[in-house]
Parts: sequence; C-alpha cells; structure tokens
Amino acid sequence: MFGSLTNLHSFASGTDGAFPEDALIQGADGNFYGTTVFGGINGVGTIFKLTVPFSPPANQISALQFFTVFNVTGMAVLIPSVAGETYQLQYTASMSPTNWINTGDPTPSIGGPLILTDFMDVQPSQRFYRAVITP
Repeated sequence: MFGSLTNLHSFASGTDGAFPEDALIQGADGNFYGTTVFGGINGVGTIFKLTVPFSPPANQISALQFFTVFNVTGMAVLIPSVAGETYQLQYTASMSPTNWINTGDPTPSIGGPLILTDFMDVQPSQRFYRAVITP
C-alpha cells in the first residue's frame, strides 16, 4: 500500500460549487487552485484553494548525494520547494563565524522536489550546507 486517500471536502453544489474538474494548479504562493463546473453564485462554477503544509518545511535539506563527473566531485541536495520561489545553495567551512558562500546559480522552482548542486575541484575536509530562498 502506498498511502491512503482522505476526503478533505465534498462539493455540495449551491454556492459551494459542484463537480471539480481538471488538475490542480500550484500558485506562486504555494497553494493549489482548482475549479468546479457547476454551482457558485451564478451556477457557472467556482474557484477553490487547497493549502497543504510541507513536511518537512520548504527549503529543508531532505537528501544529500556525492557524485563524480569527469574527475570533478559534485554534491547534490534535494529539498521540497514552493512554486515561484528562487533557491540558492550556500556552504561554509566553519559554523563559527558563519561565512556563507553561494554555490552555483540561484534556481527558480516550479514547486515540488528541487535539486541544488555544488561542484568542487578539490574535495574539502568539511562543508556545511544550507538552502535559502532568495529575494
């Protein structure tokens, strides 16, 4: 079994809407939006919003993988992300003082899992990573 289905809402027609249709679309705010075919004030459908909290919260590193390509060591991190946000992977060699250095270019997200990478000519003895949302 891969999980379970929980009914969050039953559209009851009237002003509530009826017969949700098509796929949900994730907005820049991270919420999901959809439409119904019938119901609403004029009987021609409604627009609804679904808010889903992330677990783990967005921009928390959920996986880390080292790899080698053409004798260059790389490191990739996987984070959950919010559509419309731009993420930057940063590292520091020491947590005291914190001197975070950007690695790679900022990466815009379309929502869902996002992979950020760091390529190193020489493998350092240690690096601490974080993923930040850029303005």
